[in-house]
Amino acid sequence: MKYVLYCRKSSESEDRQILSLDAQERELRATADKLGLEISAIYHESMSAKASGRPIFGNILKLIQQGKVEGIICWKLDRLARNFVDGGQIIDLLQRGVLRSIWTYEREYLPNDNVLLMAVELGMANQFVRDLSENIKRGNRQKLMEGGWPRNAPFGYKNNRLEKTIEIDEVRGKYVQKIFEYYSTGLYSLGDLSKKLYEEGLRTQSGKKVYKSSLQRILTSLIYCGIIHYNGKNYPAKHTALVSKDIFDKCKEIMETGSRPRRKRHVFPLTGLFTCGVCGCSVTAEKQKGFVYYHCTDGKGLCDQKKLFLREEKLEDQFTKIFDSLIFNEEAVEIMYLSALERVKHDDTFNLMAVENVEKQLTTLKEREDRLLDAYLAQSIEKGIYEAKQEEIKADRIALTRKLNEVRHGNKNPYATIERTKDVFLAGIRAKSEYKDAIPVRKREIAFELLSNAILQNKEMAQPQLKSPYDLLARTPKNADFSTLCTQRDSNPQRLIRSQ
Repeated sequence: MKYVLYCRKSSESEDRQILSLDAQERELRATADKLGLEISAIYHESMSAKASGRPIFGNILKLIQQGKVEGIICWKLDRLARNFVDGGQIIDLLQRGVLRSIWTYEREYLPNDNVLLMAVELGMANQFVRDLSENIKRGNRQKLMEGGWPRNAPFGYKNNRLEKTIEIDEVRGKYVQKIFEYYSTGLYSLGDLSKKLYEEGLRTQSGKKVYKSSLQRILTSLIYCGIIHYNGKNYPAKHTALVSKDIFDKCKEIMETGSRPRRKRHVFPLTGLFTCGVCGCSVTAEKQKGFVYYHCTDGKGLCDQKKLFLREEKLEDQFTKIFDSLIFNEEAVEIMYLSALERVKHDDTFNLMAVENVEKQLTTLKEREDRLLDAYLAQSIEKGIYEAKQEEIKADRIALTRKLNEVRHGNKNPYATIERTKDVFLAGIRAKSEYKDAIPVRKREIAFELLSNAILQNKEMAQPQLKSPYDLLARTPKNADFSTLCTQRDSNPQRLIRSQ
């Protein structure tokens, strides 16, 4: 009688206690020699048997049906099947005598054996897989509720085997921060970003550039801002976030709007910041006879603003007036700074006001959630949209709750807040002169650091929307108390924009 020796081991958790393929073969060869069994072929397969479709096992069944093989040697019966489709085929072949013998390490199965007992063994193997799957899912749910990441650490983090959590990878984590920082400027496509990171030392394991798909996956993963997105739901994470929720949302907005900067011969500092006040289309720029002009793209084909060309110098004159609202007397800033340092020795006003501001943002979020629920109950929006928006609100709440905990418990050094606030004042004071003296590329960087959006209509700029922290500076009265901006600055989750 000709036998085939079949060794199988899955890479999944169900087979962690099973011998390796080589060990199975060694033990089963010894069994075959002891029993005097003739082995015509040996097969190894690394694939789970919880579902049908194993190619090597399928070939063995064909050999049996063709009469080329009459018996199988395997470690245990569950090596052949853990599902009822494959198990049924084995039982059927054995019952009909097409398969004359199955030898395992422990015993032999023959055509005249009680088929019920064999079916029970295969059924137990199938149930083991089902129970194991449920146990793993239950364990994952519990880990998620506790803020743990249930998978291998993503790029930028590393596994802490001792505490069974993830922590920041000091080298790769910095590259993740750069990915978000660069992309959030709106100046880089994924291809440009891949090239820039390669120049700064980031490599794949094979020494090549990081693929654009990998960068896109990083930029859309909430894990980096301290939120675990798993099976369509968001959970608060206990690991340290690499980026703020605000910079993540900015990158998401750029990606969703299809921002794909093109390689240009000329750098126009203010393109991408203005929309037409009449039709809402983008404002573009072009160079004619040595001068740069800005105008509406008229993407809808109906706007009369396309014919109104505005010289770059005149638009920059209007744009730089924004900086005037950011300029405070530098000597006065220093006096307020020293006064704030003295005051913080006597009370905790800064921290209390920061807590109050974050709590107000959480209240606003609750109001958004209530309005969303009202719209859903009124059948104004579909269930899918409602659930998606709910998860977005949940993600924002997780980020704000994390911020609130940091302000309440993590910010034990109010002096650091005062230092950061002073830096904001100084950045605003120096921004205008830096812009005027900068080359076009740097002008564009400063413009994008300062401005989120504005309208251009009849050659006039209107409704400029400043980014944080410059929006706080613009709203701060020139005679304001220094502590006012400190608390506003510290409660705002935006990063301090780097001054050059």
